[in-house]
Amino acid sequence: MDEARLHEFMGKLVGDMGAVVLLIVMAVLMPIIEINQLVQ
Repeated sequence: MDEARLHEFMGKLVGDMGAVVLLIVMAVLMPIIEINQLVQ
């Protein structure tokens, strides 16, 4: 694997991980926000 390929692969991996992390954060935050609104 040459360096350009590796760089591209890493960029893609980080991008995918970012998307997954964002989804997880949203999935965790949404119920918390809804519960807070119900409590108030």
